[in-house]
Amino acid sequence: MNYYQSRQLKSGPDYGKWHYTCMNNGQIYPVGYCGGWPAWLDEGADPAPLLPIHQQIERERLLPFKDKFHTTAHDTPEAACECYKTYLLDTGLRFTTDPKTKQKCEVCGEWTDSVAEVTGQAYYRLCSLHNNRAEVEKLFTVGSSASSC
Repeated sequence: MNYYQSRQLKSGPDYGKWHYTCMNNGQIYPVGYCGGWPAWLDEGADPAPLLPIHQQIERERLLPFKDKFHTTAHDTPEAACECYKTYLLDTGLRFTTDPKTKQKCEVCGEWTDSVAEVTGQAYYRLCSLHNNRAEVEKLFTVGSSASSC
């Protein structure tokens, strides 16, 4: 089981500051932008944990955000959560439609088949006026969560 939350650093140069982290089997590590740029995504990196084609796909997906990755910690747990929220919105926000089902927009109540999804984290029904990042940012929050994958 994976347990996600902001956690305070207990040692090192950023002692007392915060990263957004995952805990699995007692191991805790920073995730999202807090985890730093994965060096295996650099061209020519070896060994890579993915097949070359998957490494290239992941590199192309994350490269536009390379400058946002960091290893320095945040001053507050809220800032660490906000950092992970930005990571999820940058790398996992998708806008689609579900023509089989119409539901009311979560902002204005207008009937819609438009959907905003944040990589398995959140799913919002939003009309064409509200189906954009600015509206999703208002609705989407990051705190503590658990997942089995």
